[in-house]
Amino acid sequence: PIDAALAERLYRKAHPERWRVPLERFAEALERASERGAPLDTVHLEDLALACGCAAGDEQAWEQFVREQRPTLYRAADALDPGGGARELAD
Repeated sequence: PIDAALAERLYRKAHPERWRVPLERFAEALERASERGAPLDTVHLEDLALACGCAAGDEQAWEQFVREQRPTLYRAADALDPGGGARELAD
């Protein structure tokens, strides 16, 4: 298990309150990352917080995800279908 003080410190760095992610849920995600062998000092905390918000169905988290990832999704869609049909699927 992740030390409670460490979880709280990382929680404050990640700012998951933006997506209404409680400390307990964030700490669980940290534990899962750690169990998979990810050193906690290499985990992208804000991305983890965003993923927790998306997993909880937070609309603002999803909007943030789409804003950040849309260009990547479009490039992947264009690579799959240069004619542009896949871009609509990316939306």
